[in-house]
Amino acid sequence: MNVPGKDGCGTPPALVLGGEENALSIVRSFGRRKIPVYVCASEGCFAFKSRYCSEALVIPAGESQKQYWSRFLLDGDSEKLRGAVIFPGDDEAVEYLAENRNKLAQRFVVDDTLPGISTAMLSKLSTLELARKAGCPTPAFYHVESVRDVEQMEDGIRFPIMVKPVHSHRFREHYTDKKYLIAGNKAELRDKVREMLAKGLKMIVTEIIPGPDHLQSAYFCYMTRNGQTLFEYTHQIYRRYPKNSGAACLTISKRLPATEAMGRRFFHGIGFAGLGHVEFKYDERDGQLKIIECNPRTSAAQAVVSKSGLDMPWLIYNYLLTGEKPTKPGFREGVRRWWVILDILAFFELRRLREINLSQWLRSIKGPPLVFPYFCLDDPVPFINKAWKHITHTFGKKVGVHGKRKKNNARRTARVDDKASEKGRF
Repeated sequence: MNVPGKDGCGTPPALVLGGEENALSIVRSFGRRKIPVYVCASEGCFAFKSRYCSEALVIPAGESQKQYWSRFLLDGDSEKLRGAVIFPGDDEAVEYLAENRNKLAQRFVVDDTLPGISTAMLSKLSTLELARKAGCPTPAFYHVESVRDVEQMEDGIRFPIMVKPVHSHRFREHYTDKKYLIAGNKAELRDKVREMLAKGLKMIVTEIIPGPDHLQSAYFCYMTRNGQTLFEYTHQIYRRYPKNSGAACLTISKRLPATEAMGRRFFHGIGFAGLGHVEFKYDERDGQLKIIECNPRTSAAQAVVSKSGLDMPWLIYNYLLTGEKPTKPGFREGVRRWWVILDILAFFELRRLREINLSQWLRSIKGPPLVFPYFCLDDPVPFINKAWKHITHTFGKKVGVHGKRKKNNARRTARVDDKASEKGRF
């Protein structure tokens, strides 16, 4: 197998399976190094639109990602990709790699991930159970299999409370714009549990750790199978929209020793290997960092990691092909990932709650370096496509509502006319 070189000539390609903005960030990382990079995902993946994408392998409508990956990578004509380094972009890809690791390793390069651990990390329930075994604090949680389990919960349970799916990627098949459901009281909790059970979804009920969003932080690392760490990275999640429940709209790269130490404890404690990402929130009630989420892959925040100077995809690629370990790779602090529209909405929400004013908000976003989820000057097309899709979707919804109103008004008018004509007839 060829050793990767700076000019990219004769180098093995990278292959990204699934993903959204993290897939786009990986594509840009390799493309700028002139390394061929292929993306195999469902139609609509914005990484397809990148100038750095060597080829878009679009999964046909009606076929699942897993079905197509098996048909193309294992049974089909994927010879041109032989020797490619595979990067999972979403949970389904992590699951697929774990199920087919040995077969894939005969044709491609796979990372150090241990299948049993990586699939366990896809389960919110298993994650929290593993965390407790590793000596890491967690929020209070309950495994729920029936409405009867709700009745057996402690009377001291604090509301509002989250009803979280055990497997996020299966939850998104039914709830495209949510990560979990919120219940404000026990009656609502019973209703949410029934709702998810009706959809065949497994779930846990977990407390919401109180406090502002800037108490949340994340740790990334790559661990080899012999327990060595290739790199470490931490950042602070400064704002979310909606508050305490939505997507991160302002994230800042920052060295956080406590987060780093707890992240190490978690990954070493569970015997992890490969690329991992774990999120924590500091609980002011007891002064502990508590695990709230983890992923055995890159996350939506990948762009801020790369912008901070830590090129994780390249470091992993280079290590897997050459065995070379980077010498104390660092990252730049203060780099911010800014989701503009969401953060403007977050500002208005927080201002209504009197938790921020305009001056404070402007200071938090003032000055470079900034990185955006999709926009990039040297690769603008993915952002243009994303913006156009958002505009047409929003406009379509408004037209749809307006159209329904017009139809309803027309029906009412027709009924009135019919009644009037009947009166006139008699």
